[in-house]
Amino acid sequence: MAAIIVLDGSEWNWICGTPSGNSSSLYNPLEETSMTKWDQVRADSCFPNFLLLIPHILFLILFLLIVAIVSFRKKSRRRTSSSPKILIRYPGHVQRWITNTLYLNVILLSIGEGVLSDNKLQGATQPHLYLPQVFAFLTGIMATYYYHVLEARKKPRMAFGLLLYWVLVTACEAYRMTVWVQSTKIDFTVVRFDVMVLVLFSYAMYICLEIFVIAKKVFYLSIPKPNGIKPNMKYHQDNVSMFSSATFLWFDWVFHLGYKRPLEMDDLGCLPKQFTSKFNRHRFYKALKITYC
Repeated sequence: MAAIIVLDGSEWNWICGTPSGNSSSLYNPLEETSMTKWDQVRADSCFPNFLLLIPHILFLILFLLIVAIVSFRKKSRRRTSSSPKILIRYPGHVQRWITNTLYLNVILLSIGEGVLSDNKLQGATQPHLYLPQVFAFLTGIMATYYYHVLEARKKPRMAFGLLLYWVLVTACEAYRMTVWVQSTKIDFTVVRFDVMVLVLFSYAMYICLEIFVIAKKVFYLSIPKPNGIKPNMKYHQDNVSMFSSATFLWFDWVFHLGYKRPLEMDDLGCLPKQFTSKFNRHRFYKALKITYC
């Protein structure tokens, strides 16, 4: 068994709970025979869970402050009813939203597993089983909005903050899983272990995405491609966030304008190149030639 962190004193009871039995301390290896199996698991996992809680809380506050400062210093222009908001997507935008969906759902599963485990254990409630996951979910939502501000304000250097956050929580989560695996016999049939593996996979994806953005947008390791936005182009499904694109929130300006007055052809502007009939005719003839030659 790995080295056990001995937590003695009631100052830890707010997060670790009170052991089942007469002792008010958490776990002492010298008194192992007097502890139940679940008390030993709790003693092994309380400190790593508390350690994991720290970066989630710190970066939740940090992200809130940075977003507030950036929004205050550089207010976005007010969008008129006939002018949709444009967002130049950074590399890995779609992959990030897929990772966001996976990560937040896995964290919700982890919260449920922690609450059920807390109900199963004897004695007082033990917030360390679910509190880190609750703050991980809140910080995950904040990190998603933080990245949206990063893209919208064209501030790729903000990605360094996200990279630092993902690296720290990856290290804490890996330590937490190592301590827990060494303190009890588990396999892939254990829900908590499966959740930890998925969380670590999500963190690895985030780290790769942040490095990719920093390499492309901060150090310019590749030649940037033209965005293809024309002066009078108002169809921007490919130039908004993935969420806005999937829900067509980017198109609400048409409804606002149509509510005020009848729409005219000039209100719709021009189409992107990939949606014009000339471009698609070329694609069709090319595919037809390849198929029948």
